[in-house]
Amino acid sequence: MGIASGSKDTDHLTKEQFLGLMPHRFSSRAEFMLEILRVFDHETALSKNSSFRYLMQNFGTEIG
Repeated sequence: MGIASGSKDTDHLTKEQFLGLMPHRFSSRAEFMLEILRVFDHETALSKNSSFRYLMQNFGTEIG
């Protein structure tokens, strides 16, 4: 996608920081977010974001 994934976690990533990661090739924020959903990896999200992990453990499908 053209986004560096060096971040240890995303727990403290702000909306502004997130939008700052958007590569110039995307013409809109919606297009960028749709691409993220297209390549979304649940395992990576579980390991990098405690809120997502909590959500899945308490309200989502079983996560091992």
